Amino acid sequence: MTPEVQREIARKALHMAMGLFAVALRWLTPWQGALCALAALVHNLWLFPHYGYGKLLRPEEKALGYSGMIGYPAVVLVLCLAFPSPGPNLDPVRMASGGPAPHVLWAAAGAWAIMAYGDAFAALAGILLGGPVLPWNRRKRWTGFAAFVFFGAAAAAAVSYFVAYGDLRMSGPGLWNTLCLCGLAALVAALVEGLPGQVDDNLTVPLGAGIVLVFFSRFEWAGFLSRAFTVSRYQPGGPLSGPDLGLWGLLALNLALGLTALGRRWVTPASAWLGILWGTLVAAGCGWEGYGFLLLFYLLANGSTYVGARRKSERGIAESDGGRRGAGSVFSKGLFPALFSLVSPTALVSALAVYAADTVASEIGKLSGGKTWLLWKRRSAKAGEAGGVSLLGSAVGAAVLALFAGLFTASAVLQNGWAGPLPARFHVLFMGSDLARFGVPTAQDAYAAWWPLFGLSVLGAGLVCFFLESVLNEAVVGRGWFSKEVVHLFIGALAGVLPFLMAALVTDPHAFVFLWSAR
Repeated sequence: MTPEVQREIARKALHMAMGLFAVALRWLTPWQGALCALAALVHNLWLFPHYGYGKLLRPEEKALGYSGMIGYPAVVLVLCLAFPSPGPNLDPVRMASGGPAPHVLWAAAGAWAIMAYGDAFAALAGILLGGPVLPWNRRKRWTGFAAFVFFGAAAAAAVSYFVAYGDLRMSGPGLWNTLCLCGLAALVAALVEGLPGQVDDNLTVPLGAGIVLVFFSRFEWAGFLSRAFTVSRYQPGGPLSGPDLGLWGLLALNLALGLTALGRRWVTPASAWLGILWGTLVAAGCGWEGYGFLLLFYLLANGSTYVGARRKSERGIAESDGGRRGAGSVFSKGLFPALFSLVSPTALVSALAVYAADTVASEIGKLSGGKTWLLWKRRSAKAGEAGGVSLLGSAVGAAVLALFAGLFTASAVLQNGWAGPLPARFHVLFMGSDLARFGVPTAQDAYAAWWPLFGLSVLGAGLVCFFLESVLNEAVVGRGWFSKEVVHLFIGALAGVLPFLMAALVTDPHAFVFLWSAR
């Protein structure tokens, strides 16, 4: 066994050993957990280097002056502060019995377990078992990917359930819900971990897993397909349900559009099939309304690529490959919107709005005759330079965000006040899960009073993420720390989360203090 393999095995053993501390979150408040993570971070920064730290460092970490052993406790600190979540539907039987409320750090513990055990077993499986490499990252193997999903899901299911309820006495529905939820989180985390161009996947894997755990904690896994293919309509005599023939037509349209884009060479074959998959999920989750926003994103993003194409080409700043979107771009800009479409129309629209605004601003900004600035370095930049912001591009991007926010608010108004039969897929999701996340009353008359908040929250979150992406492109992509695809994933996930955080600050500003002090 080579010294390099011995070092990696030792690192992963330490990785898993530290994961055992996730169980301790059962007895800690978020503030207490964060303080413990801060203590671990201080230890790894200033004490660990004096005994054994150097033997575990990889050559590239020595050259960079940074190690994943720093990112590990740092991201646990973020998990404890950013992912407290009350009332998960891990075990509906247990919740119906009227027992104590689940511990608020269950999602943080589950994400930590996925990072600790999924990542470690993936590395060990790749080293010890070998096997074919991943087509999108030749440094990773399918054996490692499968080990990540299996062991990460199993560890997260056990740890998150224990932290939530204090034992492992799962009911049948509880076992099903927990395994489905943690399996999806582990799958998303494995996909994120497998992306190339990351200085430290400890910083990205648990964040992706945590967002899935929180957003899907109330998802009704049983019967999802039957619900997706059944339409409900509001009529004067009450709701009426039946087969959703319109969804089948939408799926056919989605397939036709994907094949057309492939035939016209607007996209690569891999990105075409990815696009068809994302479109299928959006159609099943949010129906025609959600799919309409997806089409709007596609038309704006791809249409702007061809605006002034000859001038961009002459200046050497046109998109490569004739503007065709590769699989990396389609994956990174489609994963979280597709997931959000199953649980939250607000998060779906917010993520699509940011992606559309970023692409349109970049493509139109390249044609600007005015100055382009780098926000992080506070200096002028060349047109097309990563992270560059122009007045024209920013104005167009803000207009795109306003368009999405306005159409989203209008769709809510129409769905709430339309006279006669009305498709209810988008409406029911919005009236149910999203209203609960916004923390406002779910009664239909109270819902109307909050229309401006819905649109403003999408617009506000979009503006924050729009300019943050420019900063990240300049600060981390330009330095080679993370790839554009990783930044796209992070921005889309953040765009889905921010509307609810902003709304919570308006509707119940004391909720955060209470949540961070709760068990």
